[in-house]
Amino acid sequence: MDPDSMDPRLSDSQIVASFTPKQRDIFQWYTETLNCSIEATLDDRVWSALVREKYPTPEEFEEFGIVIDMWCGRHSRRAERPMPLDEFIRLVQGTRFDDDDSRAEYIWHMEMGNMPFIFLGSSDCGGKSIGYGIRPGAYYLWPNLDARPKDKFVLDRSVLGINFNVTVVFSPSESESPCGRDREGSSSDDSVESTEPDDVNHGHGFTFAQIGALYIFADDWERAKDSGVDNIVGHAWRDTGFGVVVEVSPRAQLGAIWVIWNVYPPHPDDSSERAERVPTLDDNGSLLPDVGRLYDDSQAQFMVAKIADSLEDLKRPRTGFAFEGQVRHECQLVRAKLVGDHQQIMRQHISRSERQAKMFC
Repeated sequence: MDPDSMDPRLSDSQIVASFTPKQRDIFQWYTETLNCSIEATLDDRVWSALVREKYPTPEEFEEFGIVIDMWCGRHSRRAERPMPLDEFIRLVQGTRFDDDDSRAEYIWHMEMGNMPFIFLGSSDCGGKSIGYGIRPGAYYLWPNLDARPKDKFVLDRSVLGINFNVTVVFSPSESESPCGRDREGSSSDDSVESTEPDDVNHGHGFTFAQIGALYIFADDWERAKDSGVDNIVGHAWRDTGFGVVVEVSPRAQLGAIWVIWNVYPPHPDDSSERAERVPTLDDNGSLLPDVGRLYDDSQAQFMVAKIADSLEDLKRPRTGFAFEGQVRHECQLVRAKLVGDHQQIMRQHISRSERQAKMFC
């Protein structure tokens, strides 16, 4: 089989199953020898000598090269192929966010694959009808409480949690400082606590998986809105500042789709690090004019809202979809972790207080 003609949708097991008996022998030698070379920290010259010794003739070496292209080229083939929308939806729906391997595969596709731009349709939220879409990605939002204990059950940043009953307080007059456990409030009632297995049904928030960033149509919407999905997607779009997430239950069942305002832009020199936090409040405790708005003159201002009941709603554009359940204060974002014998996905910290807690940054 010509590696260039291979279906990029083939899984690893399907690629191996497609090998001829001779190719399977080559693949077995390759994987066993490669693992031994890694363990023995052999350099490239030794590895090349081993290959040449095993496959000395031009014909044998060419057969070896074909197997290597079929196997090692699988990532680039998958990355180059544009993923259709329905396949993207299946990718998210099929991910077990409580399973390391399943989550790792999801992250690889989200960060390395050729993801589709998802046209959501139009909404008149804020007083103006305009188009919205999602640019997929797994790492748009950052937690504003980022306590990272040496706990192997704390999940990476693609899965986070939100506490609706903890308001984050940060204004331009505050000196820049990291948000932390020692600045969460003035009393023990305002403090968040580590989650225990018995907190599985605790309300006031949820855990979620990041699926991308919310974009807004940046051209003349009235002229383009009836021109077809492909043409609309090909126009200019602008980042709104909202991340898009899907609810994940403790048992890893997926739920509603939400948007959450991002207060930590990516670091200009290192996208794996967050830049300085963006202020959200003025000195009177009100949201700053440019915070939480979908566009500059939007009459709606919020930090969190629900845009769909499930991933199924993303399969086709919707006219006049709503931003529901709008929350006007910045909510605390925390890490997620696997808790208890059943390894349920829960927020790393929650507030058990009956009144609204505050976290000062």
